[in-house]
Amino acid sequence: MDLCQFTTEAPPLAERTWGVISGAFTRSDGAGDPATAARSIRSGFGSVIVPQKNHRLVVLSTGTAADAKDKKPAFSPSRAAPSWPHRQQSPPTGWRPTATTSPTRPAAPSPAAARPARTRSS
Repeated sequence: MDLCQFTTEAPPLAERTWGVISGAFTRSDGAGDPATAARSIRSGFGSVIVPQKNHRLVVLSTGTAADAKDKKPAFSPSRAAPSWPHRQQSPPTGWRPTATTSPTRPAAPSPAAARPARTRSS
């Protein structure tokens, strides 16, 4: 596994650079950890996905983070999402990120809004 370079929040001017200041692994609303079975650190995933750097990679899933040969968590052939004890709700309409919340991505324009209106000529 690998993570970007690290920095501090307010380094001296000569040491300023981009990088990770801090991190936390939480649910999108910041309340607690995601389900244990939905995350794992593996040496690979299936026969094709391998770490790009070092010897491990992280697997995150809305179901079980495991392929057919994995244990802890074990593979689950079900296509239905498991019933986790902490169902996550979408952020409320109008929610805006703050310094302590995750950013959201702006909504994509609808296809109709992106296309110019066609006029008919006689």
